[in-house]
Amino acid sequence: MLLNAYLERLHERLEETKTDCLAKIEDILKQELAKQDFGEEPEGERFQAYLEAAQSFVAERIEMYNPIGVQYVYDGISGAEAIELDMQLNWYDSRAEYEELKEAARAILANAPPRAAEPQEENPPPGAAELQEMAEELIGRCGAYPDRSIIEGYENEPALRKLPDYIVAKSIEEVLRCR
Repeated sequence: MLLNAYLERLHERLEETKTDCLAKIEDILKQELAKQDFGEEPEGERFQAYLEAAQSFVAERIEMYNPIGVQYVYDGISGAEAIELDMQLNWYDSRAEYEELKEAARAILANAPPRAAEPQEENPPPGAAELQEMAEELIGRCGAYPDRSIIEGYENEPALRKLPDYIVAKSIEEVLRCR
């Protein structure tokens, strides 16, 4: 439940801050191109292509967290198959980050104050408001999954093909930290 609330809250927050995120992309892209000296000029066609790719990836990331319709992305396959498919589609390995996210969620749930139980319930689930608070705490602890994997993967081995994902991950994390 908490991971679902986390994804839903990320979707809401990124929808609310999409303009801020898009505004950061161009600056981060310029900084990264200068830092890595990939030979791209900020006014060139390739720069525009990287910029447009990163901007479109923001919309994809927002939809990735969309609680409506996300269940259809991997409809009919097991969790292990979904992870393998994800690994084939992406250049980064986010399995460790996902395990850490789950551990952080367990820790937050374990530290939650007990709720008054109905007579038939031993451990009642948290209410909607409590889940929202816990989701915010999880975002504060872990950021937006899989940003850390993307950022680490790029920083360990910078490459132009990784650049749009990296720029989006950096802009999302900066926007999340500002709130």
